[in-house]
Amino acid sequence: MLACPRCGADLPFTPGAPVEDDGITELTCEEGCAYPVLGGVPLLLVDAEGYIGRHRESLVTTLAEQDRLSRGTLATIRAFAADEDLVPLADDWTAAEADGEGLPRRGTTAGPLEGIYAPLRGPQGATVAHAIKRRVPKKINGDVCIVGAGAGLGAARWLPRNVEPWVVDLSLRGALLATKTLGRGIPLVADVEDLPFAEDSLDLVVAENVLDLVGDPARACAAIARSLHPGGTAIVSSPDPALGGDDETTLAQLLGEAGLAVTACDDDLLWPRPHSRRRVELYVVQVLTCRKD
Repeated sequence: MLACPRCGADLPFTPGAPVEDDGITELTCEEGCAYPVLGGVPLLLVDAEGYIGRHRESLVTTLAEQDRLSRGTLATIRAFAADEDLVPLADDWTAAEADGEGLPRRGTTAGPLEGIYAPLRGPQGATVAHAIKRRVPKKINGDVCIVGAGAGLGAARWLPRNVEPWVVDLSLRGALLATKTLGRGIPLVADVEDLPFAEDSLDLVVAENVLDLVGDPARACAAIARSLHPGGTAIVSSPDPALGGDDETTLAQLLGEAGLAVTACDDDLLWPRPHSRRRVELYVVQVLTCRKD
């Protein structure tokens, strides 16, 4: 199921395997490429050593917060960490999202924000999450991957109850928080530009407001297409489908070039992100549903 992001070879992994208290824990592909496993979570990054070197303090803090820190985990970090300058590991969610606060529900009071949220409950109500839920196939015949789930609040609104997804994020804290919010899932630290899944192995990939943030969106689209089996579905949303340019069809064009045919476009969807009771960011989002032929 998993594949080495460096060489593409098979990468054996058993989700939920016991975490060793002592010693180095790693995954090794069939060609010998090794990747660290921290607190039971594989870090399948092309430059895993550099990533650990740059973010080692943030990783230790995250693992301690989640009760996943052990002597073996510290040994693994020491063994893999390259000599890199420390950088802060910033997560792309608001404080309200990290605390699990969603939009106020119908019939509740939210003080000054209630007047802002009320208009968002019409046909364009919960918007992005409702659009994604409407496009998720009614019958899922294989594995599901959520890319960049953030705090997991969006996926919690559309993920079918009987599905245990792969939860992929470039942030270890993000992958663990989203998994906790969903109450299920297999956390994985990986880059959407180098998704570590075998070719034709996934049935559904959802990338919610992610592809406008990556360095190489075309490479990310190609990685998603490669991972899907023929007939599989990709659902991609973005508040910037122009990807920094002027043409709002850019994202759709990149998906098409990667071999994903756009079958539906839900546009002008409102996405409010609360930061505090007096500050809310409002984005206009496009959701593209694609099929791999």
